Amino acid sequence: MLKYSKDAWAIFKVKPWQLREEFSKKNAVDRGKTHFQPQTHSHFASQNHVALSSQWNALKMQVAKCSACSFYEKRQNMVFGKGHWNAPVMIIGDVPSQEDNLTGEPFSGKNGQMLSAMLQSIGLAENCCFVTLAMKCKAEKPSHSDIVACRAHLMQQIQLLKPKVILLLGKTAAFSVLDDSRDIKELRENVFMIENAHTLVSFHPGHLFLKPEDKKWVWLDLLRFKALLAQKL
Repeated sequence: MLKYSKDAWAIFKVKPWQLREEFSKKNAVDRGKTHFQPQTHSHFASQNHVALSSQWNALKMQVAKCSACSFYEKRQNMVFGKGHWNAPVMIIGDVPSQEDNLTGEPFSGKNGQMLSAMLQSIGLAENCCFVTLAMKCKAEKPSHSDIVACRAHLMQQIQLLKPKVILLLGKTAAFSVLDDSRDIKELRENVFMIENAHTLVSFHPGHLFLKPEDKKWVWLDLLRFKALLAQKL
């Protein structure tokens, strides 16, 4: 029987019997692994910390100086990312919000609260993740060319991090990483391989405030992601 945390019930308002049949057709959750903590992963110890830190700092400086698109002129803070620089899990969102622009961190404000609750609902500790965005500057409706201009920075982050699993949240994130402009509904049930990392797609946390009826699909995606974590971590 699938386990549903109180957080999942509170956030998604989804009854287990509404989803169990559909989910069982797609995946089976590893019942023996319900929490994911970074201390249990040899992935962390396997990296050369000094060399890795140097590479990440160099990339961060490079992004801070970037002027590849016009959005850098209006930003207050570049949003590089947060979390362990050798985490096994990478989460990528769309573009910085106004809160992100002010704090310099991704998923600030209510979007961050929703993301935290989503991760908690499947037992994934945030300190097991590196969280970033497809765009590093606050951008209003970025074009495909804008996203492509920022793609190199994101791909360098993926290559440095070498995550085992990636979760793409939002259409901009999906297009940046997958170079695929299809709708989230068409992408979300697929598993993609990006730099040897198993990659899933779902809706952005902010989308759930606009269309709460899509919470049931995000919950299914999180269960798929949980099953993938159980296999790969």
